Amino acid sequence: MNSNIDIYDFYYIHKAPVATRKHDLDEVIKLAFSTTSPIPTSIAIDIKNKEIYINPRFSTNGLLESKGTTIFNDKERLINILEKYSVQDWKGNYTTESPDSYNHGYGWSLLLQFEDGTTEEYLGQGTTDAIFPKEFEGFVEELYQLAKEIIGEDNMKDTYM
Repeated sequence: MNSNIDIYDFYYIHKAPVATRKHDLDEVIKLAFSTTSPIPTSIAIDIKNKEIYINPRFSTNGLLESKGTTIFNDKERLINILEKYSVQDWKGNYTTESPDSYNHGYGWSLLLQFEDGTTEEYLGQGTTDAIFPKEFEGFVEELYQLAKEIIGEDNMKDTYM
């Protein structure tokens, strides 16, 4: 790994090592989420530093840019959402077909970073509902509602990808 990369920097979160063991959700320090369906959105929360990013944009490395941050003090509610939808029991990849094989489809990604710097990632791409875990819509709605309550509805518009 390149020693110039700070894996705790949201910009490089995708460069962090993959977790080799299941972590307790209380150890989550960052959450990066984006989806095109059912509510197109992107959410970036730095739990450790108590910040939620406004209108985050992601790149292949991690968080590319945002319109600033606001205070995030609701770790317990976020952990409850992650637990309620058993995200750590989701498959790592729900992709059903190569993105090169279609023009229009859906995509989503959830990345959790833990205190030790390692990450767990869950994602899906494709043209059918098979790319979504069970109860994905409910998960998205609750996570979106949490973010909307903190940063405001106007800051949730056009936040996806």
